[in-house]
Amino acid sequence: MALGTSQHCFQAGQTDVTTQPLSIDAFEPSLAWTMTPRLIVQGGTSIQILDGFQSNPYRQVALGSQGHTPQEHEPLLRQRYAVFARIAYAFPDAKASALGMVRLYDDSWALRAVTGDVTINKYITQVMLVSFRGHYHLQSGASFYRGSNGYRFLGPNGQYWTGDRELSPMSNYLMGAKFAFLRKPRQQRSSWFVELEADLKYEILLYQVQPDAPNADRKFANILQAALEARF
Repeated sequence: MALGTSQHCFQAGQTDVTTQPLSIDAFEPSLAWTMTPRLIVQGGTSIQILDGFQSNPYRQVALGSQGHTPQEHEPLLRQRYAVFARIAYAFPDAKASALGMVRLYDDSWALRAVTGDVTINKYITQVMLVSFRGHYHLQSGASFYRGSNGYRFLGPNGQYWTGDRELSPMSNYLMGAKFAFLRKPRQQRSSWFVELEADLKYEILLYQVQPDAPNADRKFANILQAALEARF
């Protein structure tokens, strides 16, 4: 049965809740190469093995036409694999740089994905930096995922079931811009900071999901962030 509240979850000695272990082992080798004074490339892979409880204790799944809503049930073992490549190129004359990334993903839950990311940085003045970013992600669903209509008419796909939107077939786009004010003292020894940075960033995230996916009506998110950093 799914939990309806987090009460007692973080208190020792409670008899109405239990603790489930989860172990995570990760390995991520990578290699970076400065091909020219302006061009840097990086490639690598990542392997992650998760063993233990990975279900959401609060998430319920509506199974069948009877309206039963048991807690979601996910496998205890998940093996995740990815390969990625990054590239960075500088344009000194334009006081700009471009960064690109592509990542391919596969796991033992049959979820496959491809992700691409591009960022362009440009100095407007010596202390003002503007960045533009574009991001795209496309994935298949986990083998045991079904939407609400599938669970209603077909039931679960095997012994596992989930209503997690992040495990559904989906894609998303992200676009945004960031303005940064950078200040470095001319003589670091006479200043109390090495670098001062103030950031303002806006991004919009657009989702494309199946009509019967959880929260299918929530198709976008606006992200606004502000930060102030001082490096000593």
